[in-house]
Amino acid sequence: MCTCPNCNSKVTRVHDYRIQRIKDIPLFFKHTFIILKKRRYRCNACGKNFMNI
Repeated sequence: MCTCPNCNSKVTRVHDYRIQRIKDIPLFFKHTFIILKKRRYRCNACGKNFMNI
């Protein structure tokens, strides 16, 4: 559960997930990436989509 940054109401509904690849320092001369799965929420009160940061 988190709060909407727009209207400050409590939100539990997950809208979707986004995958972000972040380039990291090379490891043993190979490219290294960090895979981050971000959760996006949809507010029931105002209808805005946002990520909980």
